[in-house]
Amino acid sequence: MRSRRVKLGLNVLALITAALVWVMAAISPGNTSAQIAGDSAKKGLISLTKKDILENAKKEGQLTVVPGFDETSFAVMKQSFEKRYPFLKVELQVASGAGSERFHYDLVSAAVDVDVFSVSLDRWGDYAKHGVIGKYDFPGMVKRGELKIHPDMIDTAAPTPGLFANFGSRIDVILYNTKLLRPENVPTGWESCTDPKWKGKFSVDTRYHGFVYLNAAWSDEKLLDFARKIKDNQPIWVQGMTATITRLAAGEFQWMCSAFLHSALRMQKKDPSMPIKVLFPNPTVVSMTEPEGIYAKAKHPNAALLWMEWMASLEAQDALAQRDPGKVSFLVEGSVANKLLKDAKVKPVLCSGKCLLKAAELEQRIAVDAWGLPAVKKR
Repeated sequence: MRSRRVKLGLNVLALITAALVWVMAAISPGNTSAQIAGDSAKKGLISLTKKDILENAKKEGQLTVVPGFDETSFAVMKQSFEKRYPFLKVELQVASGAGSERFHYDLVSAAVDVDVFSVSLDRWGDYAKHGVIGKYDFPGMVKRGELKIHPDMIDTAAPTPGLFANFGSRIDVILYNTKLLRPENVPTGWESCTDPKWKGKFSVDTRYHGFVYLNAAWSDEKLLDFARKIKDNQPIWVQGMTATITRLAAGEFQWMCSAFLHSALRMQKKDPSMPIKVLFPNPTVVSMTEPEGIYAKAKHPNAALLWMEWMASLEAQDALAQRDPGKVSFLVEGSVANKLLKDAKVKPVLCSGKCLLKAAELEQRIAVDAWGLPAVKKR
């Protein structure tokens, strides 16, 4: 009898405890829509729960995007995104070349119908001044688990901290001609660019030298000294990545001190017999590319938030890799770029935000001060 009373007492206690837990959950802030919106609003930002984003996106039903990736990727991007969100129809548009200048002014004057657009780092100041980028609290929503985006994709550099994300990466490597160099006699890394044994046997692009992004790991003086030593090693000066890789394959020089991985993979895909091989120097420089943000006057902002999250997924990265495997983000676990770096067993040095801004200045100093070349316009 006593045992039954004890058991009954324990059951009553369990019910009371459960009721208290429910009451506390009901009155505590938690991740409620109002609390999330309030916390971000204090910082002048917009934040939503995933539930609200999905419900509102279903009402919007459509989305217009001007992405940074190549137009040849549009069809597969559209197919993959609409498969993930069948209640949304996405229209992908191009704004490149001369049109990009016009597009910028259309953004500022609100004369464009777009939800997500490719952010130009050269326009950061204008974006901030005119309030072009929607003030969504990406760091906050990611931290709370409302959006699944790798935190390092979100650029926190001024003047638009946390308002856009980088969905691609540019990996700078060394390429060599497999017919001219045997495996046991190939460059070993960045130090080979200044090794006298290679004097006059390698090429350096005067415009697209990825080692400028080593400023993420090296001091300015170390980088400039490295550039001076490269000049002393009498490289073959070139311009243009595709043309230079073609010349390398033809045997005009033995290797390239800095090349774009995506350019090499793209050309190898077209011609698998091309006698070139990729070497990942240690450290390997990875600069963040393909930045996208939500337009402040977007008509479909919730659908835009789903696009931003989707772009950071392996699903989207695999779709993009069908066109440009070396250009996808190395931050996405399982992506082509992520696997290549892991297999190479090198330390990646990430250049984003302030590093990218500083690289433009260092590029000029390398060209003019270290190499004695005429000053060129900033890219």
